[in-house]
Parts: sequence; structure tokens; C-alpha cells
Amino acid sequence: MAHRTGIALTVVFTGMLSLSGLALTPPQGGSAGLFEAISIKESSGTRIPVQWQGARLLAGEIPLQTLLIAAYQVPFYQLTDLPDWVRTVRYEINAVATRAPAPSEQAVYLRALLEERFRIVARVEVQDRPIYALVMARPDRRLGPGLRPSDFDCREILAAQAAGKSASRECRVEILAASYVRDGIPLALLADTLSTRLQRPVVDRTGLTGFFDVELRFRPPNSVTQTDDRNEPDLVTALEEQLGLELESTRGPVEVTVFDRIERPTPN
Repeated sequence: MAHRTGIALTVVFTGMLSLSGLALTPPQGGSAGLFEAISIKESSGTRIPVQWQGARLLAGEIPLQTLLIAAYQVPFYQLTDLPDWVRTVRYEINAVATRAPAPSEQAVYLRALLEERFRIVARVEVQDRPIYALVMARPDRRLGPGLRPSDFDCREILAAQAAGKSASRECRVEILAASYVRDGIPLALLADTLSTRLQRPVVDRTGLTGFFDVELRFRPPNSVTQTDDRNEPDLVTALEEQLGLELESTRGPVEVTVFDRIERPTPN
């Protein structure tokens, strides 16, 4: 039976966009035919975020953990059976592809490169794992002051703005280490965000449908003592007080990528 539990918020908060499973299948033959030149080696130099500059792929002082997240397009908790060194050993990549990949192809190219040079053998399976269920906190199902029904899907409005079109309304987007403010979103999107922050799947079981304006403010994750004047609560308390929601600890099916083999590359 599911039970409510306190949650220690000691994880480092990552990017706020969900990385839920994309079907990315590199071409047969690994990176052969995709790259003209590849250099990958352990690094202790300048940190360079993973980036494409046309046909050139660059990264510096990056742990393999970060590269795997980018390549497989899932959060790290969905990658399993990995050795400890993927978190600690940092790498430098300088590779030139045969052409500049489209944005939708970049993860495929990176994955093909990593699977060849780190001799990766991986498979996807569904495992029964701990998850959180996002549920109503109050017996009367009353919403908190920070959760209000909306008539708009702001994802469509923001996409129109990005395409240079005029918008019918303004949609707030404030995604920071100690706040999450979004207008016009389904609660499933909030659950995805909590999954990334808590490093455990969060499933929306509130029964609430439609779109909502969300305003959630809380103590920064790495703060042990409160040092500002706002006296913000921790994330779990903020969910209950501000949104009228809470997290139940339970178990459920989680799709994970299992690494049967991964080896350190030979320097080149």
C-alpha cells in the first residue's frame, strides 16, 4: 500500500525540461559514416558544454554522465548498471561529422559516437521501481492559492511567439532553482518537472484535467538553513501549502536503459 513519506531534498537540481524517453536509434555501424574525425580523451582543462558548431561536436571537462543524458535523452535515474567513474572522470570531445546534423539528429549522432568509443552495449527494459504519485493533499480536494485553473494552453502560445507570431495573451515562465512559475500547463508537465528535480519518476494521479497557472516558491535545494527574509518552505511543504498537492511514495513500472557493457576509451 502506498504511504506518505518525508523526502530529503539533497539532490542537485538539473534542467527544468523533461527528458522523457525519445526513441533514438543510431544507424547500424555506430559512428562510422557519421563522422570524419573523432578525438575523445580524459580532460582536466576548460569546461565546454556539449555543443554543436555546424558539423563540429565539442565538449570539455564533461563527465560521461552528462554526455549519456544528452545522448539517450532521459534523466540519469533511468540509466542503470553504470560504473562509478561515469560520474567522476571528465572527457574532452572534438569530433567532425560528415555534415551538420539537424537539431533532431544531434542526440543520435552523439549516442552513436559514445556507443562506439566506449564500447557500449545497452538495452531498454521496464523495471518495478520506487516512484512518487502526485495527489491531492486535502480531503475536500481544495486547491492551494498557487494553483489556479486556466482557459489557455500556454505551450501553444509560447510556440507561436517563438515562430514570430503575435500572441493572444502573456504567459509567465519563471524556472529557477527556488521557484517554478508557469501559466496554462497540464499538471502532467508539473509532474515531469518534479521528476527531474527529485530524480525519481513522478506520476500525476490528482485526477485534475485541463490547464493550470502554477506559482510555486520554495527554499533552494542545497540550503541547509534559511538565510533570506522570505522564509520559504522546502519543496515538499511548498507543494502542499501553495498548490494543495502532495507526493505519495509508491512503486510502479519505470522504463530504464540497462548498460551491459561500458568501457573507458583508448586515448587518441
